[in-house]
Amino acid sequence: MIVLIGFMGAGKTTVGRLVAAKLGLPFADSDQVIEQRTGRQIRRIFAEDGEPAFRDLEHSVIAALLASQDTVLALGGGAPSHPVTRSLLAGLPVVYLRVSFAEAMSRVGDDKGRPMLARPDIRSLHAQREPLYASIATLTIDTDPLSPPDIALKVLEGLRLAWIVLLAGAWKPIHALRYCSRDHDRRGMHAGRDDARLQRRLQPGGKRARRLRARRA
Repeated sequence: MIVLIGFMGAGKTTVGRLVAAKLGLPFADSDQVIEQRTGRQIRRIFAEDGEPAFRDLEHSVIAALLASQDTVLALGGGAPSHPVTRSLLAGLPVVYLRVSFAEAMSRVGDDKGRPMLARPDIRSLHAQREPLYASIATLTIDTDPLSPPDIALKVLEGLRLAWIVLLAGAWKPIHALRYCSRDHDRRGMHAGRDDARLQRRLQPGGKRARRLRARRA
């Protein structure tokens, strides 16, 4: 299971489809699944039931998706605001596609299918959600200057390193790694060095490999 999060316009659905195709996994968009299961558009659910009711519905759909087969799953922008949804994401590879407010607005335009665009505090909402996304992400990618294929490639590169860390028995350190375009040279260099170090440790004669063999014995 790979989960993509981020503000509207970050490219979660487009990038998610590309990543899923590369990995040979199915893809799901939680908003699209909600519309399919309810027979109503998201904006209509907001208008008729209100946002709190929508968030509860959204959580139940996401919980079901997370309990199903391995999937590349794109979540709606507000999904991580539900505390129980956040708890379900703990321990999963969660990719935060970060987008600036200006870039997000230029991408979504005046899309009538996005009810959150009608909020007068949309800019402050973006600012409020950024630290929330970052707090649950295992991988963060700045998307502003990148095309969807480039973003997908960075997701795959980051996940490759994440799996190396997981095999080394140290999943948590991946939380400290951020693939961000703004400081790609500095952080990418450190990430590459950590990647090489972990690969050496996993080689047949490495310390980590010996420990893993000892555990299996």
